[in-house]
Amino acid sequence: GQWYQVWVVIDLTPEQIAYNEEQKAQQNKAQATSLLQQTDWTELPSVSNPEISNPYLSNVNEFSQYRNEVRKVAINPIAGDLIWPKMPNENWISF
Repeated sequence: GQWYQVWVVIDLTPEQIAYNEEQKAQQNKAQATSLLQQTDWTELPSVSNPEISNPYLSNVNEFSQYRNEVRKVAINPIAGDLIWPKMPNENWISF
């Protein structure tokens, strides 16, 4: 009258491995695309131009660097667990 839980470990076929890697790469691409969309507004010229915008975003270069790193994954997605770059905090300056 006892129950036992048993696992059977099987190797994946090369096709299954390739499929899983492609799925993970596509998930990473989707994540990168989402992160880029969340920061698209930082690319507007008026956001960082103090002659047009008050307040203005003073750390637009940090966002550009961040977006460049994320864009690499969006363009050439890779499989695996990635360590994503940290999105900068907005730094606004008023005059």
